[in-house]
Amino acid sequence: MSILFVYTDNEDVREMLENQVKNRRPTDSGFDVPMIRESVGGVSLHTFSLRVKVAAMKHNVPMPCLLVPRSSISGTPFRLANSIGLIDSGYRGEVKAKVDVLSNGVVETGSRLFQICSHDFMPWDSVLIVDELPAANDDRGEGGFGSTG
Repeated sequence: MSILFVYTDNEDVREMLENQVKNRRPTDSGFDVPMIRESVGGVSLHTFSLRVKVAAMKHNVPMPCLLVPRSSISGTPFRLANSIGLIDSGYRGEVKAKVDVLSNGVVETGSRLFQICSHDFMPWDSVLIVDELPAANDDRGEGGFGSTG
Protein backbone atom coordinates (compact mmCIF):
# COMPACT_ATOMS: atom_id res chain seq x y z
CA MET A 1 0.00 0.00 0.00
CA SER A 2 1.48 3.35 -1.05
CA ILE A 3 0.77 6.42 1.05
CA LEU A 4 1.61 10.05 0.33
CA PHE A 5 1.80 12.23 3.44
CA VAL A 6 1.43 15.97 2.80
CA TYR A 7 2.11 18.72 5.35
CA THR A 8 1.59 22.48 5.11
CA ASP A 9 1.49 25.23 7.69
CA ASN A 10 -0.51 27.47 5.31
CA GLU A 11 -4.26 27.29 6.05
CA ASP A 12 -5.27 28.34 2.51
CA VAL A 13 -3.07 25.67 0.96
CA ARG A 14 -4.32 23.09 3.47
CA GLU A 15 -7.93 23.79 2.50
CA MET A 16 -7.07 23.41 -1.21
CA LEU A 17 -5.16 20.19 -0.49
CA GLU A 18 -8.10 18.74 1.43
CA ASN A 19 -10.34 19.51 -1.57
CA GLN A 20 -7.80 17.80 -3.84
CA VAL A 21 -7.95 14.68 -1.66
CA LYS A 22 -11.77 14.65 -1.77
CA ASN A 23 -11.86 15.07 -5.55
CA ARG A 24 -9.01 12.81 -6.63
CA ARG A 25 -9.75 9.71 -8.65
CA PRO A 26 -8.27 6.36 -7.57
CA THR A 27 -6.70 6.03 -11.03
CA ASP A 28 -4.81 9.36 -10.84
CA SER A 29 -1.07 8.64 -10.97
CA GLY A 30 -0.19 12.02 -9.48
CA PHE A 31 -1.49 14.16 -6.64
CA ASP A 32 -1.91 17.75 -7.85
CA VAL A 33 -0.36 20.50 -5.72
CA PRO A 34 -2.48 23.70 -5.72
CA MET A 35 -0.60 26.98 -5.73
CA ILE A 36 -0.99 30.46 -4.24
CA ARG A 37 -1.17 33.49 -6.59
CA GLU A 38 2.24 34.61 -7.76
CA SER A 39 3.44 36.98 -10.48
CA VAL A 40 6.65 36.11 -12.29
CA GLY A 41 8.44 38.49 -14.59
CA GLY A 42 11.80 39.83 -15.61
CA VAL A 43 13.67 36.59 -14.92
CA SER A 44 14.66 33.54 -16.92
CA LEU A 45 14.72 31.17 -13.93
CA HIS A 46 12.29 31.22 -11.00
CA THR A 47 11.70 29.03 -7.96
CA PHE A 48 8.10 28.39 -6.92
CA SER A 49 7.65 27.53 -3.27
CA LEU A 50 4.83 24.98 -3.25
CA ARG A 51 4.29 25.46 0.50
CA VAL A 52 4.14 21.72 1.15
CA LYS A 53 6.42 19.08 2.62
CA VAL A 54 5.88 15.45 1.67
CA ALA A 55 6.85 11.93 2.67
CA ALA A 56 5.95 8.67 0.97
CA MET A 57 5.77 5.07 2.13
CA LYS A 58 5.03 1.75 0.50
CA HIS A 59 4.33 -1.21 2.79
CA ASN A 60 5.57 0.96 5.72
CA VAL A 61 8.96 1.53 4.07
CA PRO A 62 9.96 5.12 3.19
CA MET A 63 10.27 5.65 -0.55
CA PRO A 64 11.24 8.49 -2.88
CA CYS A 65 8.67 10.31 -4.93
CA LEU A 66 8.71 12.64 -7.93
CA LEU A 67 7.68 16.21 -8.67
CA VAL A 68 6.33 16.16 -12.22
CA PRO A 69 4.75 18.93 -14.30
CA ARG A 70 1.07 18.49 -15.15
CA SER A 71 0.23 18.51 -18.85
CA SER A 72 -1.59 21.84 -18.37
CA ILE A 73 1.75 23.56 -17.72
CA SER A 74 2.20 23.62 -21.50
CA GLY A 75 -0.33 26.47 -21.63
CA THR A 76 1.83 28.63 -19.35
CA PRO A 77 5.20 30.36 -19.79
CA PHE A 78 6.80 27.97 -17.27
CA ARG A 79 8.82 24.76 -17.80
CA LEU A 80 10.20 22.65 -14.97
CA ALA A 81 13.94 23.29 -15.34
CA ASN A 82 15.10 19.76 -14.48
CA SER A 83 12.10 18.05 -16.15
CA ILE A 84 11.44 15.80 -13.12
CA GLY A 85 12.27 16.51 -9.50
CA LEU A 86 13.40 13.57 -7.39
CA ILE A 87 12.29 13.87 -3.76
CA ASP A 88 14.54 11.60 -1.69
CA SER A 89 12.79 9.39 0.87
CA GLY A 90 14.58 11.19 3.72
CA TYR A 91 13.98 14.76 2.48
CA ARG A 92 11.74 16.72 4.83
CA GLY A 93 12.11 20.23 3.43
CA GLU A 94 9.63 22.31 1.49
CA VAL A 95 8.96 21.12 -2.04
CA LYS A 96 10.00 23.72 -4.61
CA ALA A 97 9.79 23.83 -8.37
CA LYS A 98 12.57 25.58 -10.27
CA VAL A 99 11.20 26.67 -13.64
CA ASP A 100 12.49 28.22 -16.82
CA VAL A 101 10.42 31.35 -17.52
CA LEU A 102 9.62 31.93 -21.21
CA SER A 103 7.72 35.20 -20.62
CA ASN A 104 6.06 37.10 -17.78
CA GLY A 105 3.16 35.24 -16.21
CA VAL A 106 0.78 34.98 -13.30
CA VAL A 107 -0.13 31.82 -11.43
CA GLU A 108 -3.59 32.18 -9.92
CA THR A 109 -4.52 30.76 -6.52
CA GLY A 110 -5.66 27.18 -6.95
CA SER A 111 -3.70 26.64 -10.16
CA ARG A 112 -2.18 23.18 -10.37
CA LEU A 113 1.01 23.12 -12.40
CA PHE A 114 2.80 20.28 -10.60
CA GLN A 115 1.98 16.89 -9.15
CA ILE A 116 3.62 14.47 -6.75
CA CYS A 117 3.94 10.97 -8.18
CA SER A 118 5.08 7.66 -6.80
CA HIS A 119 8.49 6.64 -8.14
CA ASP A 120 6.78 3.90 -10.18
CA PHE A 121 3.98 6.25 -11.37
CA MET A 122 1.31 3.96 -9.91
CA PRO A 123 -1.62 5.79 -8.25
CA TRP A 124 -1.31 6.52 -4.55
CA ASP A 125 -3.44 4.13 -2.50
CA SER A 126 -3.93 6.91 0.03
CA VAL A 127 -3.12 10.62 0.33
CA LEU A 128 -3.15 12.02 3.85
CA ILE A 129 -2.97 15.68 4.85
CA VAL A 130 -1.10 15.56 8.15
CA ASP A 131 -0.06 17.84 11.01
CA GLU A 132 3.39 16.23 11.09
CA LEU A 133 5.34 14.11 8.61
CA PRO A 134 6.57 10.65 9.60
CA ALA A 135 10.19 10.68 10.76
CA ALA A 136 12.82 10.12 8.09
CA ASN A 137 14.94 6.98 8.26
CA ASP A 138 18.16 8.97 7.78
CA ASP A 139 19.60 12.43 8.36
CA ARG A 140 18.87 13.74 4.83
CA GLY A 141 17.11 16.77 6.31
CA GLU A 142 15.74 19.86 4.57
CA GLY A 143 18.48 21.01 2.18
CA GLY A 144 17.39 20.90 -1.44
CA PHE A 145 18.68 21.48 -5.01
CA GLY A 146 22.03 19.72 -4.87
CA SER A 147 22.67 20.18 -1.15
CA THR A 148 23.86 16.59 -0.70
CA GLY A 149 26.80 17.00 -3.04
